[in-house]
Amino acid sequence: MIATTFITILLFKLQGDKINCLESKSKKCEVCVEVLTKFAQSLRRSELNDSERIEERFVKFCRKSTGPENRFCYYIGGTSDSATRVLSEMSKPLSWGLPVDKICQRLGSKDLQVCDLRYKEPADL
Repeated sequence: MIATTFITILLFKLQGDKINCLESKSKKCEVCVEVLTKFAQSLRRSELNDSERIEERFVKFCRKSTGPENRFCYYIGGTSDSATRVLSEMSKPLSWGLPVDKICQRLGSKDLQVCDLRYKEPADL
């Protein structure tokens, strides 16, 4: 009886951990994925193979950004006041056709702040 109760509790715990893990993966690097997806969709086919052109267009793209998206641009060097410049870590893989989520994982390994950015959740009224 005690063993059955223990196993039941353990299964519920494991199921809850699995759900939490899935939720955290969907939110992992959410700003990065969103920004790079929007940016990649704004590029012309002729620009997709040229990493230097991608960097130029990204800087222009970042001028219009606000909030967490602007902060993301700042972290990878897309703004004029950026302290670091790792745009090539984004532009080269993008020109090779690497998926956006993989690019964000790589950027996150270079700078942990990239994947810590989150959009504000709307307040429940």
